[in-house]
Amino acid sequence: IIAAPFAIVGSLGVLAQIPNFHRLLKKHDIDFEQITAGQYKRTLTMFGENTEQGREKMKADLEEIQENTKKLDDFVKEIKNPNVTYRYDVFQNTSHYSLVAEAIPSAFYFIFNGYQPISKLEFNEKILKLESGYAQYLIDKYDYIEKKIGLKIQPRYTDFKAIEAAIIKNKAYSDLEILGAYADKQYPKTMLGTYHRGLYFEKIGQFKRAAKEYQNAYTKTEIGDLTKAYILDRAEALKGKKEEPKVEETQTDAPAEPVPTEEPKKD
Repeated sequence: IIAAPFAIVGSLGVLAQIPNFHRLLKKHDIDFEQITAGQYKRTLTMFGENTEQGREKMKADLEEIQENTKKLDDFVKEIKNPNVTYRYDVFQNTSHYSLVAEAIPSAFYFIFNGYQPISKLEFNEKILKLESGYAQYLIDKYDYIEKKIGLKIQPRYTDFKAIEAAIIKNKAYSDLEILGAYADKQYPKTMLGTYHRGLYFEKIGQFKRAAKEYQNAYTKTEIGDLTKAYILDRAEALKGKKEEPKVEETQTDAPAEPVPTEEPKKD
């Protein structure tokens, strides 16, 4: 198990199994005596004759343990502490062998969830469902990696493109400016930040300013699939377009694949 020194990791298998030697002892004329202070101090025994009543009591005890475990889970889930990361899994219809194959990948996915590049699942289930704050989601994601996991890494280019796609899809165009400013800090010599600002002006219908930003981007270093040819084509496409207060376009032909493919090195 790999975990932080302060982590609490546990596994609870609610089951009971015990061998019984009663018939073997009886065959060899060996008596077994057991004295308890109460009726259910011992429900099942290894050497005495087990009863149906004892079996039912053991089953009831196991069900009580399971129920108490679920109550503990409900209680811990209500703890409002940003420094506490908690997860409780129940694996149904698994054996001692198949449980491992399910539990370990699930645990690793949970542990390193914040560190992973934005996946299609995260994009669809979390980011697209945000009402606002798409660029801030990316900023917070990498702040979390640095502060909680202790790793300072450069935000992935593919994560920028995933956030861009969410912004365009949800028409939250003002977030493109925030995204551009963040890109300037993380990839200062590349065209990424300038491209996002150009895209912002294009989406709100200020085509002259958009074309100027694209032209500025042309003078900077290419990154990922943002090439000089692509930026130049985008600027040329805006020539002669009538200025509008707002553009209702919801998609861009810019590459916006949310699943990471290649991570460029920082200049």
